[in-house]
Amino acid sequence: MTVTWRALRLDDAEAVTELFAAGEKVEPTGEEHSVADIRESLESPNSPLPEAGVAVLDGDRMIAYAMTACRTAADPVHHMRVESMVHPDHRTDALGAELLRWYEEASSELHRKVFPGAPLELHAMAHDNQRWYASVLRRGGYEHVRTFLDMTADLSALPSVESTVEPVRYEPRHEEATRLALNEAFREHFGSAPLTPELFRHRVTGSAGFRPELSFLTLDGDRVTALVLCVERGVADGEVVVEYVGTLPEARGRGAAKSLVARVLREARERGYRRAVLGVDGANPTGAQRVYERCGFAVTGHWHVHARSVSGR
Repeated sequence: MTVTWRALRLDDAEAVTELFAAGEKVEPTGEEHSVADIRESLESPNSPLPEAGVAVLDGDRMIAYAMTACRTAADPVHHMRVESMVHPDHRTDALGAELLRWYEEASSELHRKVFPGAPLELHAMAHDNQRWYASVLRRGGYEHVRTFLDMTADLSALPSVESTVEPVRYEPRHEEATRLALNEAFREHFGSAPLTPELFRHRVTGSAGFRPELSFLTLDGDRVTALVLCVERGVADGEVVVEYVGTLPEARGRGAAKSLVARVLREARERGYRRAVLGVDGANPTGAQRVYERCGFAVTGHWHVHARSVSGR
């Protein structure tokens, strides 16, 4: 086997998608990525290629890839997210260790450009079933710091939820107010950083998967006070992703999030979707998990955040 490393490119989207599909067969996470999804991730403003990505090849065949992503703030620590996928036939301790070294070197170089002098911490996520990757992270000095929950709702069996607010369907004129509300709602959440207008458009409103017809807000004049934003991702038929749910601190405790989520689920069912999925911090300080359970969601999996400090690099 002749292994070579080179910079990741936008035209690698199909090969990266195939890596995820191969991994999903042996370590199912419930996530099925489309080529369009992967291409969007390769185009992310906070993961500038070529320096933020690497491809590992055996001849002409990609056997692994890795990426790192900057945040928009270091408050005071810059938390950079790192990720990779290795084809199951090529998973060795040596390759895993090499990928961790790449994480540190590439992330440190980008970090020095955006937040020189600030502490740096790398965050990697591993699903319950991704045991090999989790073991690589532990051997590399990463420690478990948080768990996020996958939740799924069967839209054919939704509970009755009384609405306490008047939902407004998202429209393009609400874009900036929605971005500002999202940033404020998530300001104290673990691992969160403000989304710039460019990043908000990339991840949400400008994404090919964004579903404005399934995204709802509550308004106080022109100000957004609560929001639910939905997308379609992957190749799963009949599935909608509840990507963001947020309520401004002063508007909490009035049932806005529960009312908006329930409205989204009813609307999705009427439009022919069969299930809805979302992810939530298992230690969310606002009690979001309980809200989602009242709307019909149940926990179906766990993603574990592993962190390693590389301060001073």
